Amino acid sequence: MEVIMRIAAILFCVILTLTLLGISGCEGEKGDPGPVGPAGPSVLSVVGALAVGNPAAGVVDVDAVVSITGAPSIPDVRINEYDMRPDDIWLLAGGRLGYAGAFSLNEADSTHLVVDYTKVDSMPGMAQATIYLPGYFIPVLLNIEVDVGEDVVVEWGSSPRADAYWLYFNFDYNYFDTSATFHSTNVQFDTVIPGTTFTVPGSDIFPSLDEIDMTVFFDGDIEIRAVTGSWLPGEVGNITGDGVGFFVASTIPRVVDVDLSIQLAGPKANPAAEEDEDCRADGLERMLRKFEERLIR
Repeated sequence: MEVIMRIAAILFCVILTLTLLGISGCEGEKGDPGPVGPAGPSVLSVVGALAVGNPAAGVVDVDAVVSITGAPSIPDVRINEYDMRPDDIWLLAGGRLGYAGAFSLNEADSTHLVVDYTKVDSMPGMAQATIYLPGYFIPVLLNIEVDVGEDVVVEWGSSPRADAYWLYFNFDYNYFDTSATFHSTNVQFDTVIPGTTFTVPGSDIFPSLDEIDMTVFFDGDIEIRAVTGSWLPGEVGNITGDGVGFFVASTIPRVVDVDLSIQLAGPKANPAAEEDEDCRADGLERMLRKFEERLIR
């Protein structure tokens, strides 16, 4: 019996040794890693925005900015015959390149954005888009008086060549609630619509209407901009070729003042109806932010 057990132990050791040798023999030596494949194609993302001034004898002043991400090289950017200058250049690899320019254009002419660059495979690339500039228009009323909680209806004339209208709402007011507590409120929002009239529900301006006992201050304004390009919700970008993104334009805002009837406010000046570089700069910043966010989504 002892002999049998000794033989079984020897056989077990032999089998175990052969098994381990077989496993290590199958693996073999590791070879050198293969060559790294070529880099995948980069996607150039472009947002170009134009702020259009008031026309004079068929000519308009235009401020322009172009934001580019994903560029494998420094692009050349032009709008019509105007070369855009690099401005606010960030990191090249995966960063953002900025271009800016100011020029005058015939208001009825098409406006063509071209971005030339060298792709990662050393081949030339081009992203481009064409839009028209939105034309001059005016609101039907520059001042609107409403009661607390009442809807605000704003209407304006049609803008030549406009694809849509961009409305920005800003309402500031102070009030005492039913327990004599003071509140200071600011309500801001924007929307883009294809038509020339819009109704702001009173509940959007006064979300806490049931709490208001007495309004002691109110100041509201509605900025209306005529716009061209892919503005409406659900529209895809209009950049074609070797890139994706948006090329858009907007007029400087026409401002409608909103007052409460109890204030009996007289007509106010409408500074945005005149040429205003600050308004164009503000519009450019808002457009860039709005469409860069749409690209991210």
